[in-house]
Amino acid sequence: MHKLSNSPDLLEVFIKGMNEVFLAEQLSVLVPSNLPEAHSGKTINPIENLLIAAERQFGIISASGLFFRCGGAAFKHLVRKYGKAAEIDSLEFRLQPQQKRLRNGVVKLIQLLETWQAGKFSIKRSDDLVEITASASGLNVSNAGGQIWLHFIAGLFQEYLYWAGSGKQYPFQIIAQDQPGKEIIIQFRNVPVD
Repeated sequence: MHKLSNSPDLLEVFIKGMNEVFLAEQLSVLVPSNLPEAHSGKTINPIENLLIAAERQFGIISASGLFFRCGGAAFKHLVRKYGKAAEIDSLEFRLQPQQKRLRNGVVKLIQLLETWQAGKFSIKRSDDLVEITASASGLNVSNAGGQIWLHFIAGLFQEYLYWAGSGKQYPFQIIAQDQPGKEIIIQFRNVPVD
């Protein structure tokens, strides 16, 4: 079973995204010292702690929206520090035709997130439609916490599309699955909106 890792790189990007969206006072509310322990009796990792606190503080819908924004904000930190290692911030990558750059970059972003054990991902393409299935299986949080995390991941992908697409907007949606919080589909068209 997949576990969300304690990757310091993932945590750094996550926290930097949160710092862009939340005020300092809000962040202090999200980092209480009395969070519950995981079902196994072991203390859960910092990201999972924050997801639990966000669910309690804001509710699932508001927290999902806030963490979607955090994901978008976190992308610029990801690309600044890890873009070259992920091979999405090089001249060769930037000079690819736009649709190829979008497709190739999505694969490279998935590879980086899987290295960090941020989730499990699969990608499906048909014509100009791209679907990324992101799974939060293995999180030591409720289904609501899983949904909040997946919205953070979706925010990263949406901001990537905007960045790699040279500021163009791409039709983008998040499709919930039968088991809320365990899996979402991030769907976008590889054709910009005029």
